[in-house]
Order: sequence, then C-alpha cells, then structure tokens
Amino acid sequence: TISSSAGKMLIHFTSDANVNMDGWSADYVSTINSQACSGVTTLTNANGVFDDGSAGANYDNNSDCKWLIAPANTSDITLDFSWIEVENNYDWVYVYDGNSTSAPLLAAYTGNHTNTSPLTSTGGEMLVHFVTDNIVEMQGFSASYTTTFNQVTACMGTTVLTDPFATFDDGSGQTQNYQNNADCKWLIEPAGASSVTLNFN
Repeated sequence: TISSSAGKMLIHFTSDANVNMDGWSADYVSTINSQACSGVTTLTNANGVFDDGSAGANYDNNSDCKWLIAPANTSDITLDFSWIEVENNYDWVYVYDGNSTSAPLLAAYTGNHTNTSPLTSTGGEMLVHFVTDNIVEMQGFSASYTTTFNQVTACMGTTVLTDPFATFDDGSGQTQNYQNNADCKWLIEPAGASSVTLNFN
C-alpha cells in the first residue's frame, strides 16, 4: 500500500526491449472533500463510480454540471444509478448518448428513484448533465458505469484517472503480456481529493 500526502499520485511504468511479462494491476481509493460540482468532469477509467459531488450533504442551488464518460477504445458504456434524490419537476439529471446535450437523450430523471434501469450508449461516449434551480436542495445522485472495449491496446503517454476509486493495469489486460519499450504514466487526480492510496493486486 502506497499513500500520497496530497490529492494526486503519479505511477510511471517502463519496460526494456527484451523480455515482456504478464504486467500488473492496481487499484486506488481517494479521500474526497465535499465540494460543489462545476463545469465538465471527464471520466476516462474503463469502469467507475461518481456522484453529484456533495459527498453526503445536499447539493448546491443553481448547479449546472456535466460528467463526460469517455474511456479510450470503448465501444459502449452502461450507466446505472444507485439512487437519485432531486427536487421533483425542478431539478434534473439528463443522460445523453454522446458527448454533448445535442446528442440523443437516453433518460431524464427528476424526483426520487432507487430502481432505474441501466442505460447503454450506442458508442464510446455518454454525457450526464445535472441541473438544479435556486430553491430546494436534496441529496443528489450516485451512479456507476462499465464499458466494453474494442480491443486491448498497449499503454502510451499519460492517462489521467479522475474517479474517486478505480482499478487499472499496464494496458495488456489479463491474457496478454505488456509491450516491449513501454513508457507509460498514470496520473491519479480525483477532483477534491486530499489523499490517494494505491494497492498493487
């Protein structure tokens, strides 16, 4: 177990030109400070969990926040809400089949929901849009997502991981060896995190 003293951590993996092996897998958890959501948060992990950002408190009035789920090499995304608790007919959670609010609308939720059906995109991007009015504040929502990959690819460059917790690996998957001459980095940087704890599996 490795823990950071701040809200981010960098993992750097290199390999030589000769031998390649099974590789590695790791998971991390972060400590998130309560903060209001804002702007667009891009989620690039293959699987993840996210919420409205209120961390157990009520969400803020006049929220207008988006989460773009867009992992690389993904053929589709399945989103499942654990629960939704927003002011009925005034605060909304919209889900779009694409990367903008002009993409086809998959669902629109208002009020309280605990048993929503999973939503699946037709492509590799999905947008969640959360909008509230200026009066009543409630708990918000919590959601998880999974993806289907087109193919296994070698790691390259720097991958930024923004989910509060996730599992990731060297890019080779569980059935292949990592590539020769790999030089890859993963920056774990969840919004509002005060620490990150990493475990290699």
